[in-house]
Amino acid sequence: MGQPLVLVLALLLACADAACDTADVFGTKRTVSTACSNPMAIAVVDFDGDADVDVLAAGYAAGTVHILWNERYAAAFTAYEIAKVAGAHGVAAFDVDGDAVMDVLAAGALSNTVTWYTGAYWTPYAWSPTVVASDAAQARTVVAGDVDGDGDVDVVVAAADAGTVSWYQNAGDHSTFSEQPIASLNIPVHADLVDMDGDADLDVVAAAYADGVVAWRGAGAPSPPAPPRSTERYASQVRAGYGRCQTLRRPQNLRVLERGKHGRSLRRRRRRRRRRSGLLAARRRLRSLRQRERVDLEAHGTRVQGGRPRHDGRGR
Repeated sequence: MGQPLVLVLALLLACADAACDTADVFGTKRTVSTACSNPMAIAVVDFDGDADVDVLAAGYAAGTVHILWNERYAAAFTAYEIAKVAGAHGVAAFDVDGDAVMDVLAAGALSNTVTWYTGAYWTPYAWSPTVVASDAAQARTVVAGDVDGDGDVDVVVAAADAGTVSWYQNAGDHSTFSEQPIASLNIPVHADLVDMDGDADLDVVAAAYADGVVAWRGAGAPSPPAPPRSTERYASQVRAGYGRCQTLRRPQNLRVLERGKHGRSLRRRRRRRRRRSGLLAARRRLRSLRQRERVDLEAHGTRVQGGRPRHDGRGR
């Protein structure tokens, strides 16, 4: 009986310690807002430029999109309903029209629509809708970015019932978007835009309920990597096991302490540099001595030609 009791007490103490650690790191739970019923997606962004973050939320049950406005000196967030979207399932915050004011994109799983809402700076009111897609059956996710590299913002949508991941090309007027299908998938539920291969264009990554996680590269080819600087080259040699270094900030202070091909070549270059510097110093000293000898000989009436003294015949 004693051992189980000790085990139970130990578990209780461990749980209490874990709870204390969690409280120390994150503090107490804070309810941001209950105005958005059955939220399915959020985006955190500073809408009003006051250096604190606001929250954009999609409420599926009520079919609403809310901005939870972070009132800087208030105790809670203020909820503003900016749109009615049946089955609001996905939201994104992006400056679509390039006017330095954050806009809102919302995907409706029941309305089968994707809508872009333009906002007014410093205020959560007066949002103007523009329909991006009207037949995206059960639109789940919406993201934005310059997909084709033409300088304007396009939209990528994952539509579950339609079974498609598509990007909607911005015609440049920020009011006309044309669908460009990427692929057909079995119940795509999420999509995202990211530069996966470092070629400075956006790639698409999607999650499908029955097809797993898939990705498509953008049209651009991966750019060649930049040549490494000397310190980076030495650091890569060190990481590959060729040696250890004391410092990577200044190559002249870098020392390879382990044996190996690169360590021997580095020590050889240093010895060659030291020999060369010693030879140059000896040549400078010899040149100085010859110059001094020339001055002394000319002071005693001896003409110097080609570095050798010659008497001019006077005084014989």
